[in-house]
Amino acid sequence: MGLFEELKRRNVIRVGIAYAVTAWLLLQIADLVLDNIGSPLWVMQAFMLLLGLGFPLSLLFAWAFEITPEGIKREAEVDRDASITHVTGRKLDFGIIALLVVVAGYFFWESRFTREHPPAEAPVAAAADAARAPSAADTTGSTPAPVTASGTPSIAVLPFVNLSSDPEQEFFSDGISEELLNVLAQFSDLRVAARTSSFQFKGDNRNISDIASQLNVNHVLEGSVRKAGNRLRITAQLIEAEHGYHLWSETYDRELNDVFAIQDEISLAISEALRAELELENQGDSGPKVAATANTAAYEAYLHGRYLINQRGNKAITQAVQELERSVRLDPEYAPARAQLAIAYTLLHNSPSSYGDLTTAQVIAKATPHIDRAFALTETLAEAWGAKCQLASTQEDFQRSVEYCQRALELNPAYIDAMNWINNSALLSGQYQLAYSYIKRIQEVDPLSVIGRLNYAGMFLGHTDPERAHRIADDLLEVSTWAGHSTHANVSASEGNIAESLRWSLLAFRDNPLDTYSHGGLAGGLSIVGLVSEARRISDYARTFAAATPEEFAEARGYAETAVNTDPDNTSNLLTLAYNTYYAGDLDAALPLYRQIHEIAAPDLPTSQGYSLHPGLRYAWLLRRTGDESGARQLLTAIEKDLDSREGTPLTLFPSYIKDRIVLTWLNGDEEGALTQMAAATPSQLAPRNELLDPLLAPSQQDPRFVAQLERYDAWASEQREEVLTLICENNPIPDSWLPLPETCQGFNTAAR
Repeated sequence: MGLFEELKRRNVIRVGIAYAVTAWLLLQIADLVLDNIGSPLWVMQAFMLLLGLGFPLSLLFAWAFEITPEGIKREAEVDRDASITHVTGRKLDFGIIALLVVVAGYFFWESRFTREHPPAEAPVAAAADAARAPSAADTTGSTPAPVTASGTPSIAVLPFVNLSSDPEQEFFSDGISEELLNVLAQFSDLRVAARTSSFQFKGDNRNISDIASQLNVNHVLEGSVRKAGNRLRITAQLIEAEHGYHLWSETYDRELNDVFAIQDEISLAISEALRAELELENQGDSGPKVAATANTAAYEAYLHGRYLINQRGNKAITQAVQELERSVRLDPEYAPARAQLAIAYTLLHNSPSSYGDLTTAQVIAKATPHIDRAFALTETLAEAWGAKCQLASTQEDFQRSVEYCQRALELNPAYIDAMNWINNSALLSGQYQLAYSYIKRIQEVDPLSVIGRLNYAGMFLGHTDPERAHRIADDLLEVSTWAGHSTHANVSASEGNIAESLRWSLLAFRDNPLDTYSHGGLAGGLSIVGLVSEARRISDYARTFAAATPEEFAEARGYAETAVNTDPDNTSNLLTLAYNTYYAGDLDAALPLYRQIHEIAAPDLPTSQGYSLHPGLRYAWLLRRTGDESGARQLLTAIEKDLDSREGTPLTLFPSYIKDRIVLTWLNGDEEGALTQMAAATPSQLAPRNELLDPLLAPSQQDPRFVAQLERYDAWASEQREEVLTLICENNPIPDSWLPLPETCQGFNTAAR
């Protein structure tokens, strides 16, 4: 009998097949179990080694031994006539068939039904991160578009689940997801859901089709990352959202220094899968690539730094600078780290819309070398153009800022920060239609964006649909209490409810005591109701503008002069100094300050402060007061053109716009029209009181109609003051973080008794 026949007789071949199929099934079960319990990679590797060693041992056992009715005996001890190997063989055949049926069922289940329920990793993530994202319907107030398998190919990259034993590695798994999102966004005919919307489903174990519907995409990429030492396992799967079918999946077990190649492989595999299904343009081997570094520690520091920047706030961005500086030290030629470090420095600028205390000169000195080096390394990095955009905005070159961010969006159409920065710079450069188009675009591209919703609801929607704006603020509370409280404060202020606005501002102040954005709303509201002493306690920044009487403006002028001396390149400080000087009554000293500001601004733009053209209007009146009618008229013409360009946007409902129109009408000689406009405005739209007593309006301030409007305003302000005192003295929402001065409440309590 030949060797092959003898192997068959002794069931060695059948044992080998049964062992191989059983081992494969055990590996699938072990992979699932070990992933869910977060075991290190070596456990799975050791299990695979044991199974591999067991295979030749099983073959040797089948050759040397036989199962008999009396038990297991050596094959040489069994009489051939008494052998029952044929019976054992039939049993093995049935066992193998059963195992193969199980394997076939597994493959069918994986390919068709695994996405009817969350992936195995999802419960782990849900346990680690209990937060749940709000629905897009609640967020936007409209029904999300249904998911369809046709139309423009689109994809959302969900945050990959961190299966590492160290939860501090969360930034790494998030970073991998964001890198894939950014590289996919570079495919011109693929629409990619923005980061902040996709990442708000982190740890959310709802059905993939539901998530895709919320994000209005027809494909979803999800996966997991396990990092142990220098070993890395990345799993990824591309899912067609409507039916939950898997289009592609892969697991990568590599060294950490292969992470860039893995990401490139994933992005190219996805493009191929989508190209085959939806005729996506073939990119071949020249498709978008992840920017790589040879130093994996530099890459980890970069991911950590970018993760912290996305959290915003002074503390997070300060830590981000430390991580990104380490990344640059480890690899000075890594352009993304250079660009993100420059962005972090600009976000630490000392301004109402930033998070730090760096002067303009310090930001320029720190950020410029990194931007220059990033561009020397590559001119096609969206982050580098974003950094250049932010630096131009810091230097108040808003037109160039818009241009640079538009270039960033050409390179990465899903770059939400660039859209937001365009909105900011366009508003400050008089491009109101462009600004409004971008804030709306953020709502379309990234409806769950924190900064997008804060700006849209707080700045625009609060004036047109405050109920919906408050609903958006409620949704924001689920993901960022500071953003939700700040949005509620802005919307309440738009409604003219100062006490309610201050309640929300106090909560935002508790969330982030170092945030100048919160300081502005809180100190401004307290000043409106005459609680200037309380307003000045909020921060050093608040001292520069908190005032209500000429004497208080004279004091604030001193603080503003200190700010200007500290940061002479910051026009915001100069505007505050000019404002305080003007309302302190020193008109002769205010004129050269406004002239200096006007010379800094673009020649064809009127002098403004934020969205208010009051600085330009005051400057025009001061010019007229000195006999320069030509200069005044030229400036008033520019102001009127600027206000006209805001038509068709919610900016026409801003209090600053309404007051600008009143003053412009008066300066154009139409006193009757100005008084009519004043009567049509609400008291809150005319605040603060010192602007009603503006010296340029002095000729009208004795008119009975003007006096009536002033009395109407005073009655409203008195009512608001009582409500504010009730709030801070009796119903203080943050007694552990802030308390009013004893004398503030002592007078209130005495009056109440």
